[in-house]
Amino acid sequence: MIRVALKAAQRDLGALVRAVERDGERIVLTRRGHPVAALLPYGAIAALDLLERLLPDVAEMAAALSDPDPSAPGLGPSPARRRAPAPPPEGLP
Repeated sequence: MIRVALKAAQRDLGALVRAVERDGERIVLTRRGHPVAALLPYGAIAALDLLERLLPDVAEMAAALSDPDPSAPGLGPSPARRRAPAPPPEGLP
């Protein structure tokens, strides 16, 4: 990944786009040393769009797995989630 100041990127935009297109280079554009934008191959943007569309489904599935419906047959708290009874206080029989 290359970091390029915004002023230099304005001057050299054609060359930067060719590097992205030809080599798949990812370029971070900076202003005063801080990242503000990026030039990425179009395939990377398409992959991010796909991930963004799938992410809500993945989050819902993960939530369903971590907190199953206790009324469903065979489900409920896993043995690891069950708490063992507390030991009696010391000095008591």
